[in-house]
This record gives sequence, structure tokens and C-alpha cells, in this order.
Amino acid sequence: MEILYLIVINTAGFLFYGFKDRICREEGHRGMEAAVFLLAILGASPGLFLGILRIGRKGEKRNLMSGVSVSCVLSAQVILAVFWRKGVGDPLTFDLAGYFAEHIWLLFYFLVMDAVTFAAFGLDKRRAVKGRTRIPNLMLLILSFAGGAAGGLLGMRAFRHKTKKDYYTAGLPMMLVVQVLAVVCLMN
Repeated sequence: MEILYLIVINTAGFLFYGFKDRICREEGHRGMEAAVFLLAILGASPGLFLGILRIGRKGEKRNLMSGVSVSCVLSAQVILAVFWRKGVGDPLTFDLAGYFAEHIWLLFYFLVMDAVTFAAFGLDKRRAVKGRTRIPNLMLLILSFAGGAAGGLLGMRAFRHKTKKDYYTAGLPMMLVVQVLAVVCLMN
């Protein structure tokens, strides 16, 4: 029965994403974004993600919030599914300092990604002020998703840049939560 539910909900998610632009032509329509997020939470994130890859692969601004929210929910669901399948015999530990001390390479990775993302936000702001060619939104979001969410949030604040775009103001905190969840699951 669970398999049938997942097939139906993911097919619905794929089809919904395919028709959402036809249903509502308005950029960033909050009702559509909420529906995409709700479908993702209900288990349609793989179907929605395939819809994004198939239909919304151009990185258009009107599809960025959907892509960010679906990617974050799908990542969290995969992390939790792996964690759940593995099972936890010992009590959960949240000693991030101890874990990063043992796995210095992971700490180094996050620090480098945060620094690169912070610098990218600063460079994009500078280019915006000078009227030059900008760093694509998709690239800033990919850097943030790949481990630089904290750097992206700091860059938003420090440079007062991208603070009115929901795919940054809501998306970067979601990405940070997914990254913390991934590290906590790795620890345990």
C-alpha cells in the first residue's frame, strides 16, 4: 500500500510541476509555491524533483523557490531514510566540536565552501552596483546548497544582498538545516 501511495503521489507531483506554470503565470505565486512544498512534504519530492529537472531546468527565477524547497525536502527525506534504515543502537550524540576534531577534512570543506559562497555574494553585489555581468542565481544557490549555506547567509547580511528574494531568505536557512541534519546523521 505504501508503494502505491508513493507512485501516485510522485506521479501527481511530476504532473503538477509540469502544469503549475500553465495554471499560474504570475512569478513567485505564493499559493503554487506552498502547494509544491506541501506535496514535497507528503512524499512527492522525487516526482517534483524529476519535474524540475525535466521542465524547469532553465533556472528561471520563477522556478527557483520550487527548486530550492524541493531539493531541501528531498535531501532531508533521503538523509532521514538512510538514518532510519541504519537504525541507532546507541543514544544520539550532538558533540559537533568532537566530531569535527576527528574529521577535520569535513570542517575544512564547510569552511572553504562558506568562504567561497560569502565571497561570491560579495562579488555579485559589487557587480550589481557597478552594472556588470552578475553571478547567476542558480550558481549562488548551488554553492549554498553544496555546503556554503552559512557563508551565503553571512554574505546576505554583510553585503545587504539578495535580502528580498524568498529563494534566498527562506532557502538558505532550509539548506543550513539540511546540512546540520546531514552532519548529525553522520555523527550517529
